[in-house]
Amino acid sequence: MTDKNYNELLRKRVLQENREFNEELEKLPAHEALSRAYEKVIKEDLVCSISEGNLTNTEARALLRLKHPLDELYSEWLHNDMSYNDMLRATIKDRATSAVREMKSQALDDR
Repeated sequence: MTDKNYNELLRKRVLQENREFNEELEKLPAHEALSRAYEKVIKEDLVCSISEGNLTNTEARALLRLKHPLDELYSEWLHNDMSYNDMLRATIKDRATSAVREMKSQALDDR
């Protein structure tokens, strides 16, 4: 058995990869950097998720073997069936549904 915490090693690796990505963005003209804003946001979300340490040691170790794990995860995200827009729409729908319940409850209370 190993004492290595691969989640922590992966966290450090993707943080460094994200730092390098941000430095690269800073060197770009504003319009080019802006065109990569979605990539920046998703990569930051991926870094946050990885930082939670929810992977098994084996999963984290496998990701560490990739040359650029953050880029690989971003690429996987782009090819995922669930899009960020799907999640946004689901969030809006869920909140709208609860707002309707609140509105109906308030209407009953006002009677």
